[in-house]
Amino acid sequence: MIEFILATSIILNLFFVWYGYLLIRKVLFVSSNTTEVLVAIERYKDHISGVYELETFYGDQTLKSLLDHTGELSTFLAECENAYGLTESEYENYVQSIEEEETPQDEQGRR
Repeated sequence: MIEFILATSIILNLFFVWYGYLLIRKVLFVSSNTTEVLVAIERYKDHISGVYELETFYGDQTLKSLLDHTGELSTFLAECENAYGLTESEYENYVQSIEEEETPQDEQGRR
C-alpha cells in the first residue's frame, strides 16, 4: 500500500514540475512580446506626434484624438509590461533586496 502511495506521489510531483515549467515558459514569452509591442507603439506614437506637429495637420481633431488614444494604449501596455516584465536582471535585483532585508543589523545599524 505504501508503495502505491509513494509511486502516485512521485508521478504527481513530476507532473506538477512539468506543468510549472510550461507556465513559466508562457509567462516569459508574454513578457518578451509585451516589451516588443510597447516599443512598436512608442515608435508609432512618435510618428503620429511628428505628423500632428506638421503645419498642414496642426490642430486637426482627428489626429489629436488618434494621438491621445495612442498615448492611452501606450500607458496600458506599459502597465502590462510591469505586470509580466520580470526579467532575469529584475529577478536578481529582487533577490538581492530580499537578502539585504534579511541581513541582521548590529546595534549601530550596520550590516
